[in-house]
Amino acid sequence: MQPIQKSSAPQARDLKCQIVSFESDASLLQELQNGLKKKQFAGPALLIVDDGEKLHLATHCGPDALTKGLKAGDLLRDLAALAGGKGGGKPDQARGAAPDRNKLEEIKAAAAAQF
Repeated sequence: MQPIQKSSAPQARDLKCQIVSFESDASLLQELQNGLKKKQFAGPALLIVDDGEKLHLATHCGPDALTKGLKAGDLLRDLAALAGGKGGGKPDQARGAAPDRNKLEEIKAAAAAQF
């Protein structure tokens, strides 16, 4: 497991956010999501795992992000679509996948703009 990039800076909405990507097996994604929930991370997060074939995506919206009107399912659906993928879920957590691995940076930039 090798981290690619991590961002943890307050954004325009004054929320602490996490945007992180890894090259690993897709099973890592659920562990990362569980970790955010266990640590009661309050802001929005985008987790990306590149398994060499496609991008596996997860979004998390803690209480502060939900209060600001962000919804994990909506965010994930929009972000996955940028790389030809699909996804969805609940307001607090969502998952999906996208086949176009070349869109990794575009997805991260779009998430940063929405967070």
